[in-house]
Amino acid sequence: MALFKNVFGKNKTLTGEEIIGLFKVITVDREPVIISTATFKVVTDIIYLDRGVFHVKNTLTRDEVMYQLKGQRIKAQFPYELTLYGGETMLMGLGMVQGVHTLKLKIPESLTQIENRGAYRVSSFPETPVVTFSSNNVDLIKARLSNISMTGAGIQLDPRWLITEVKLSTRSTIIVDIKLTERLRISCTAMVRYFEGHKLGIQFSDLSRGVKDRLFKLIIQQRREEQRAMMRVYNRIQSLEPGEKERPPPPPPLERTGKPCALVVASDQQQSDFLTSILGRKFDLLYAEPNFADIRQQCHLSPNLCLIELPFDNAIMVSQMKKAGSLLPHGSVLMYFGENLTPDFRKRFLDNSQPQDMLVDLQTRNKLMLFKHIEKYYRQKAPK
Repeated sequence: MALFKNVFGKNKTLTGEEIIGLFKVITVDREPVIISTATFKVVTDIIYLDRGVFHVKNTLTRDEVMYQLKGQRIKAQFPYELTLYGGETMLMGLGMVQGVHTLKLKIPESLTQIENRGAYRVSSFPETPVVTFSSNNVDLIKARLSNISMTGAGIQLDPRWLITEVKLSTRSTIIVDIKLTERLRISCTAMVRYFEGHKLGIQFSDLSRGVKDRLFKLIIQQRREEQRAMMRVYNRIQSLEPGEKERPPPPPPLERTGKPCALVVASDQQQSDFLTSILGRKFDLLYAEPNFADIRQQCHLSPNLCLIELPFDNAIMVSQMKKAGSLLPHGSVLMYFGENLTPDFRKRFLDNSQPQDMLVDLQTRNKLMLFKHIEKYYRQKAPK
């Protein structure tokens, strides 16, 4: 539990068992790692933890390994949930994990929490925020709130707008209106601190004492929710810690009937049973809990289709399950499901390259319509 004490404090240094605890979590969650030297940088995934070393997926050529990493001082950074840790490591050799070529890197002796922002930010909200802003150069523009802190906010414009088109630049002054809840509305001037594409970072200029008090209470409330979600993720992987319990045995071979195989990932038993009643006649079915270890284990059976539950009221778990899609074997068709998936949630969850039909809303409870939706998407995306 020491890992999570003061996890939001600035410049916290982890050593010894705290580092091992962090690596156990990020390995199970297959978090990305940024590997860099003075002249080279690559982003890859952590996939295995061994004694004194961690394995990352090797996407480099032999020359890049030999001349960019071997014998070099390497810096490793780990984006983990709400913060970022960094430390020095070194290349210990090449490896192979479950058929994947890996780089073996030494576990850093210390890790420092890197905090680049002036205040703690939250990106999940009890209600869908409404954001508008204007300046001397632009009329009223609607936008989406990405995150907010006591000192500023991150805003995302509609993709049809570009920052250059609305003639904003760093240190521009805008008038912003952010409705967070019925009782909390931020209307003030703000300074543009950065802009890129259709993303905008602003710093508040003149918040009143009353608004500051209400904003502080909201941030603390959401921070606690995110901490609880982090702890739930941490508790789910306790059974995987070496030395405490043996790893679960591999799943038994699935008796194939000639039908395609569907994997249902759900914590809600009613939703799982409902999907079973829809898919059971046309698919052989596998089941997994919504955690990386269980999903990865069932993926060894090469499901043709995977449906993953989205608890849309839990931003941390939604983020985790979005990452879980990367665990599927090549050729497996990925879909997500939930209930009451709002247009705003769909817009936030799917990027521009993903079709709307990827999300299945069980709200209607019309089995025939839902089956046709799933079957049509599966036939469109399945390898021919």
